[in-house]
Amino acid sequence: MFLSGKARGSRVKLDFPIKPKRKTNYACRLAGLALTMTKNNRERHEVVQDFMLANDTATLACEVPVYLYSREVGRFQFFKDSGLDFREGVTGHIDLIQIRFGYIHLLDFKPQAAKEKYAMAQLFLYALALSARTGIWLRNFVCGWFDEKDYFEFRPADVILKMEKVGKAEMRKYIPRF
Repeated sequence: MFLSGKARGSRVKLDFPIKPKRKTNYACRLAGLALTMTKNNRERHEVVQDFMLANDTATLACEVPVYLYSREVGRFQFFKDSGLDFREGVTGHIDLIQIRFGYIHLLDFKPQAAKEKYAMAQLFLYALALSARTGIWLRNFVCGWFDEKDYFEFRPADVILKMEKVGKAEMRKYIPRF
């Protein structure tokens, strides 16, 4: 699936009706420190990931492979309307996974984070995939992308609640204490 599949989470270009929140986050400072050790731009991702894994107690893993089968992607109407071909499913790698304040944070290092247009779609797919593989409800995930200056964050459950019709029986998957 990872070798033959054409649908990669990093190539999905979808706009969502919710806006990410710009926040201050320690990840920016760590990225800045890590980037002082890089010799060229190709090393940035790996250096930032390794640095955070070694120096940040909230960071649990990096470069975690995830996937969604086509039937899992197909259950969401907005993917059907996107015109994208998900017949082979979709794959990707999560840059960083952290546990903070009782939530699972999926982070993606993006040089020039403020200019990223589709990071939200990529991270949303990664959250869906990790939720599908682990059985952990989407309400327990927070997604964000960052560089050494900027950090942006959103909750993937908010995307579902805004874009899909969710029955009362399913609400507890997306809203804490429902």
